[in-house]
Amino acid sequence: MKKFSLTVLAIFIANCFPIISTSQAQTSPWSIGVKTGFGSIIGDGQAFTGSLTYGVFIEKRMTEKLSLNASFDFGSIATKAYSGYSYTGKTSFFQTAVLAKYQLGKGEGKKPTFSPFIGLGVIAYNPQVSQNGTVIRYADGTASSPEGVNDLIIPFGFEVGFKLSEKAKLSIVAQSGIALTDRLNGTVGVSNPTTSMPDGHKYVGKINDISGASSNDFTSFLGLKLGFSIGDKTDK
Repeated sequence: MKKFSLTVLAIFIANCFPIISTSQAQTSPWSIGVKTGFGSIIGDGQAFTGSLTYGVFIEKRMTEKLSLNASFDFGSIATKAYSGYSYTGKTSFFQTAVLAKYQLGKGEGKKPTFSPFIGLGVIAYNPQVSQNGTVIRYADGTASSPEGVNDLIIPFGFEVGFKLSEKAKLSIVAQSGIALTDRLNGTVGVSNPTTSMPDGHKYVGKINDISGASSNDFTSFLGLKLGFSIGDKTDK
């Protein structure tokens, strides 16, 4: 799955290069920046919770309206699997994605801009569910040495941008992601379970996506993004 996910993302990025090469004479400056906010995982069998997450990005405006954005996000999101039981969880992750963003309206002067976006990415993650401080569910490896895995993810959302100066822009970002897996929060089926939980379910062991029993998890993010333009503006 790892090679497949990375291959699909590489093909997606490669298909963007013709746009870049044919639009160089019509583009505005590059911009780079950072973002931070509240990230969470939405899946089955858990209470809503989350943690601070962080990211960096580089963006290129291809036309007056269309921009391509390469983002790199990371964090360790807290989860609470199976509300009502003494199970706690966390998912450490790193996500890279290419986003296509389209600005609606002109957003001239100090007027805010509204820009929806959608893209394709890969999320590398290491979900762990613990009970009384002991890891009981994990994606790969062993309970004493859990290892991470990765899957494709489809991020989408919108941002509202406010121009601070000729070079700086602050945006409010609302983003979700459809992960093509049900393992993010550690609540899907377990292969070869070894021990029963207090509720009688045998849920100790390595988690995996089970055909017919899985539903895709979602990621969500709400936060701020600060970008700085670099380079001189190019005439259309």
